[in-house]
Amino acid sequence: MKEKWVKLDPKNKIWWLQDYRRKGEMIFSFDRIHKINFFSPDYDELTPEQKRTFKKERPDLAILKP
Repeated sequence: MKEKWVKLDPKNKIWWLQDYRRKGEMIFSFDRIHKINFFSPDYDELTPEQKRTFKKERPDLAILKP
């Protein structure tokens, strides 16, 4: 099955992987190549600019990360 990437808003920079076979994962990407699992240490390695973008586009999730 081909990966399906979606944006919550067409103006957003973040893409979300839509794969219902993956339970308990929230995979996103800025380029649809490098996958970032929100619940893994990958998130901590985002650049400051990427973190600002994430906080802007998903404030509901960003509050879960320091």
